[in-house]
Amino acid sequence: MSINDRQRRFVAEYLVDPNATQAAIRAGYSPRTARSIGQENLTKPDIRKAIDAANAERLARLGVRADWVLMRLVENTNRSMRAEPVYDSEGEEIGVYTYQGAVANKALELLGKHLKLFTEKVEHTGSGGGPIETRDVKSLAHDIREIDDHLDELDAEIAALEAEEGVPKQS
Repeated sequence: MSINDRQRRFVAEYLVDPNATQAAIRAGYSPRTARSIGQENLTKPDIRKAIDAANAERLARLGVRADWVLMRLVENTNRSMRAEPVYDSEGEEIGVYTYQGAVANKALELLGKHLKLFTEKVEHTGSGGGPIETRDVKSLAHDIREIDDHLDELDAEIAALEAEEGVPKQS
């Protein structure tokens, strides 16, 4: 299945800003149904393929690759972490230096996320890195009843041993 003219316009408009509702409206869909049509279009394999291909073409044309982005982040970090002298109106240094900490921190944050140094999602694993063993509530309730019964038996045995030994009962 190929895409029709309106869907082609949707792809082009979606590349302008990745807002499916606005892309649908600009492509000629009714504003009343644009939200659902936009989301539906994003799930259609042929439209998704056309969006991905157009994005890849644009990135290739611009020469934007992950390496390029990472190099710019490192460059931005290095620049913003240097202390720059402040000059007066006559061009003389006044002995004060500025530091662009916010810029450096943002670039470092993005680099750290790329390197997965900061996790926003915590993954839990079970023993040996495997899946976490789960049990249903009925099974756990049964196990708790068995443990309670066993504790009652142990309490009775302890009481019998104490009675044999003449240990006074504790209250």
